[in-house]
Amino acid sequence: MSLRKSVLKKIIEAVDTFSLDGYRLDDIAEFSGYSKWHLQRIFKEHTGISLGEYIKHRKMHASAHDLLDKDNTILFVALLYGYESQQTYTRAFKRYFGISPGWFRNMNSSDRYKLLKEYKVPRINNDAQKLMA
Repeated sequence: MSLRKSVLKKIIEAVDTFSLDGYRLDDIAEFSGYSKWHLQRIFKEHTGISLGEYIKHRKMHASAHDLLDKDNTILFVALLYGYESQQTYTRAFKRYFGISPGWFRNMNSSDRYKLLKEYKVPRINNDAQKLMA
């Protein structure tokens, strides 16, 4: 496996494992040893989507699942995923899913399942899937 593919695999694993930490592209670029611009180009070339989009999808889906725990306040989930305020998180959530986190939390489970399925995290292309095998 080439060095580039090895780094890409580590980045995908890191984002999938630690996306709740509020990763920024600058942090991931520093971790990879590539410039932010070069890293984004490599990521899109091998996965078919931008790194920023991939992180956003992962964060939104993970945060939606954490909202299902009624002990987690919306503010707690917002801060957990790196948002500066509940309002910022609510805007991002609504922009992504089309409904507020509070509305999502109060939906019945079958409607939530349909919504999450409709807005699923995009699959990365075959090149990147081979990396993960």
